[in-house]
Amino acid sequence: MSTTVDRWAWLVIAAHTQLSLARPLVADLRHSRERPAEPNRLTPARVRRR
Repeated sequence: MSTTVDRWAWLVIAAHTQLSLARPLVADLRHSRERPAEPNRLTPARVRRR
């Protein structure tokens, strides 16, 4: 059981690291009615929009 927990913990750490490193690569995709966000403050919904 502890091996499984360790694997999940490392998986979450790796995913978080990848997302943190990719943050500067995404654009702020906002609707015209929305205010611009701070440079380092993007929400998942604003990044996911197309």
